Amino acid sequence: MSRFNEFYYDEEDVNEKSNGNTGESVGNSNRSKEQRVILSMLEHATRTENTGEKYCKACGVETHREHHENCWLKPAWDLVNSKDGAKEQGPCAHKIDSKKHEQEDSNLVAFAKREFLVLGCKKIEEEEEGPNKRIKQDVIELLNIFSKQGHSGFSAPCCLDIFNKLARFEPLSPLTGKEAEWNEIGDNYYQNNRCARVFKRDDVAYDSEGRIFRDFTGCYTNINSRVEITFPYTPKREYIDMDIKVIGKKL
Repeated sequence: MSRFNEFYYDEEDVNEKSNGNTGESVGNSNRSKEQRVILSMLEHATRTENTGEKYCKACGVETHREHHENCWLKPAWDLVNSKDGAKEQGPCAHKIDSKKHEQEDSNLVAFAKREFLVLGCKKIEEEEEGPNKRIKQDVIELLNIFSKQGHSGFSAPCCLDIFNKLARFEPLSPLTGKEAEWNEIGDNYYQNNRCARVFKRDDVAYDSEGRIFRDFTGCYTNINSRVEITFPYTPKREYIDMDIKVIGKKL
């Protein structure tokens, strides 16, 4: 539900104002009915103090004839200003009170923040400066962008899958092994430029992370992680759980 539903508007009042029957300028006949209705909502979203100045209910700050970028009323003003040069100045301050102006989190961001707390972390604003705080802030920034993109239940998993691969420098389609995919890094020694963990030496190609070993200390790779490959090749990893008794034995 739009936050504009918080404000009362009268359709007859909208039409009356748009026809010039009131001293308060709202718009002109070039505006669509939708634009006039939204503009009426914006009028109700302002209030007058004893000084006679208008204040934005979204931010609670004095008007300076322009909407700052973070105000949630700005998209509506952009909409009513979008037709044939019809221009109406917004009732929002150039100076921002960040506490009054803070927007509500999306469901996804709120979920992430709650999960951080369940994990035993402090609130981000209470976290000491350092890597942990920066990582949380970066994650929240990414989730904010993802939330604003308006994905459906179909497109969201596709977007996440593609992003996950590209962010890890992993190819979206199988490697071909063609000459253009290789960068020479030594004497008859090449590295694949689409997947940096794939190499070729003396015409034998291998994935240097084809096997990932796991034990009580975590995951690791070694010389035994190399897996010879043929093309076309889709990079993959095989995870091998190591029994402490066999560590050190040759595979």
